[in-house]
Amino acid sequence: MHGVWVLTLMKGGLFEGYLRHWRGTGFESPLYNVGIIIFGIVYVYLLFMLFPLAQAIAMVPEDARQAARDLGVTRWQVLTQIDLPLAAPGIMVGIF
Repeated sequence: MHGVWVLTLMKGGLFEGYLRHWRGTGFESPLYNVGIIIFGIVYVYLLFMLFPLAQAIAMVPEDARQAARDLGVTRWQVLTQIDLPLAAPGIMVGIF
């Protein structure tokens, strides 16, 4: 899948080709800029973060959330005081 991004962003690629065709001017390839490199890293490693995080959040007992709501806790407080501390192991696995 990364080949599609390379073909799109390289000099003379899909993105520059459209601009050159419609406007008559091109530009220098953004392929090796810092922003594109960070986008590529996030694009590749996002799934490695999402799977452990989704599993950790799914393991938080719904009874704890319901008990907090019954006691008048806001959604933000449920997230910060129940969900995040109980999902911390999954967050740590995703980070490392």
